[in-house]
Amino acid sequence: EVDFTFDSDDPTRWSIEFPLGTGGDLTLDLVDEHGLVNLDPIRYRFETIEDRVPTVTISRPVSDESVSAKAVVPVTVEARDDVALEGLEVEATLRRGGEDSQIAVIATIADRRNPDSGLDTSATVDVDLDLSTLDPRGGDEVVLRAIASDNFEIEGVRHPEVVSSPRKLLVVSDAEVAQQLRSGLSSLRRTAIRLEGEQADLQAMVESRGVDESVRRGQARMGDRIASAEEVLESIARRRDRNQIDDPLLEEVLRQSQDILD
Repeated sequence: EVDFTFDSDDPTRWSIEFPLGTGGDLTLDLVDEHGLVNLDPIRYRFETIEDRVPTVTISRPVSDESVSAKAVVPVTVEARDDVALEGLEVEATLRRGGEDSQIAVIATIADRRNPDSGLDTSATVDVDLDLSTLDPRGGDEVVLRAIASDNFEIEGVRHPEVVSSPRKLLVVSDAEVAQQLRSGLSSLRRTAIRLEGEQADLQAMVESRGVDESVRRGQARMGDRIASAEEVLESIARRRDRNQIDDPLLEEVLRQSQDILD
């Protein structure tokens, strides 16, 4: 049974409020002042859709990586909910010796602890994490997590907060980061030299027999491979920049690789 109210100005208008929950049937049995009841059943069916918990992911960095103690790491977090987000936070936890040393909230949209603060069904956070503010040492680990909450609440019961999969940043020396970058560049430089030789072969074919279908296919494949190599080169350069690595040898190899690809 459910309670109802009626409009005092128009007794034929009634209002009924009840929680839908998982849905079901509502049957009305009417009795007038003379004791007469409705002959035909009055039934309404309500079908509801489950209010799901939000989802939240760290989309940048795209994977765990080694960083210098002075790195400035771009972080992107994306959260979604089927009805409405209530709050979103990004936390950075410094782990030292296998234990949490400190936790810093590096970004907040609305407040996941405040039910009056609301967001749309989706939200994105972009923030630069300056690792130096955590005063990390070599061997420390910085664990990134995002925490999202929605506005679901029925009779005091709320959805639990959702925590993203972690993204881990291992703090190493500048020299180790530089060595990793040089290693990646060495492989890229070998690829660039091969591409340079194959490009010369294609040019020789054009000069000897003109541009035919096989040459066009070769040029298309070459263009794709050069574009892929340039993306890798840009990725290495961005990692150098965000780790603030000043290494003359690394700079020289970067320049040589770029010259070959150009």
